[in-house]
This record gives sequence, C-alpha cells and structure tokens, in this order.
Amino acid sequence: MKIATIGIIGAGRMGGAIARGLSSFTEFSAVVYDVSSEALQKLSGQPRVQIAENPQECASSDVSIIAVKPGMVAKVLSTLQFNENSVVISVAAGIPVQKIREQSHPASVCRVMPNLAVEIAKGVTGCFGDTNAVEAAREIFSSLGYFFTVSDEKALNALTGLSGSGPAFAATFVEAFADAGVLIGFPRDIALNIAMKVVSGTISTLEEKEIHPALFREMVSSPGGTTIEGLSVLEDYRFRKAIMEAIRAAARRAEELAGG
Repeated sequence: MKIATIGIIGAGRMGGAIARGLSSFTEFSAVVYDVSSEALQKLSGQPRVQIAENPQECASSDVSIIAVKPGMVAKVLSTLQFNENSVVISVAAGIPVQKIREQSHPASVCRVMPNLAVEIAKGVTGCFGDTNAVEAAREIFSSLGYFFTVSDEKALNALTGLSGSGPAFAATFVEAFADAGVLIGFPRDIALNIAMKVVSGTISTLEEKEIHPALFREMVSSPGGTTIEGLSVLEDYRFRKAIMEAIRAAARRAEELAGG
C-alpha cells in the first residue's frame, strides 16, 4: 500500500521514539495525539510531525499506530472509527491481535514489538497479524532498523523480554563496566566513554566481519592471559546464567500480562 501519513496515538517513550525516528530517518509524515500536552510538547518542531487535536485525526491517517499503555488500548479503540481500508498497528505489549481486531473492525490489524532504538533507526521490531497490516508495518519499521515477522503470536511475548527489555540489560552492563573503570582508578567520564566504545566497537566488529561471538571471544583470550582470567571470574559469578534468567523472567512477565 501507498503510505504517506502515519497516525500515532500515544506519545510516551515508545510512541515518541517512533515519531522521532520517522521524522529523522524517513519521508513519512506523522500525526501524533496524546492526552499529555507535555509529551506532545517534546515532539513540537520535529520535521513532518503534526500534533493532532483528537485521536480520530490519527485514526484517519493511512496507518494508525496504537502506542498507549496496554491497559488503555480497549478504551482508546472504543472511541475510534475505522473503515475497510484502515490499517491498525498495535505496539501494546500483551494485547492479542484478535482483541484489537474486535474493536477496530473492519480494519486490517497487526501487532509489533519494537524497542526504543527505533528512534535512531537501529531498532529491532517483530510483527504478527493480517497480511495488509504486516506489509504496512514492514514498510514503516524496516526504515527504523531490523524488521521481521513471526508465525506464532506468542513469539512476540518472548521478544518483549529479549529485544524489548534487552536494551535495559545492555545498559546495565555498560554501567557496571564503567563502575569497574572507576574502581580501578579512571575518572567516571572516561570510564563511561571507554565502556561505550568497547561495547559498540565489539558489536561493529561482529557485524562487519560476521564473526560468531564465541570465536571472537577465543581470539581475544590468550592462554594464561588477562582476558581468560577475567572470563573465569564471570563464570564463577554465573554471568551467562544471570543474563539468560533475566531475559526468561522478562518474557515470562510478558506472558503474564498477555493472560491478564
């Protein structure tokens, strides 16, 4: 479908990130509504972002993105009118596509799970739903990072824990890395800069050289050297297990929200 205008209902963290990403990295125009004037104020002045006076203005766009909190989705949808050409994309975690279909009939519906990195066009977005809506979501979110579809909607709950919550886990690692730098004597600003450069440089190397993380780790770990000594300590503290359990717990919570 030909997309010119995207309506975004909800200008909180995720809705705002999507709007800023569209403004900075695409040619799409966005119409944004939120009950919070403060949230809308943060988007004022963004190129190709128009502030709507009511949510129906967003629902009348080529594509409508519902980016309110899960508990508000039903209330918001009950106030909107859609037609057979409407496309509704929900960002709300845990709200099944079928429930959204029931309240936005006869629109084409899909559900996406992006993360906040869509704001800088480096997001990760999974998608499930009706064909027309999925193709619209692909056109929008592939311009904001990595986009893929899943054949089972339950996978989006798992993705909530993996990529949705993942940035918080990654940020915690960077913070701990910087704290370690301070512990061994570096000024905090330098320690934080080193931590971010090491992490971003490692990721860039893995991507550009297409090296598996395990192989890269082996390349850095000399026999009897400093790296293997540090890795041994990570194993003592069950670093890998902690990461896996954190992601599994986040995914489990997403399942609970979906059920509730």
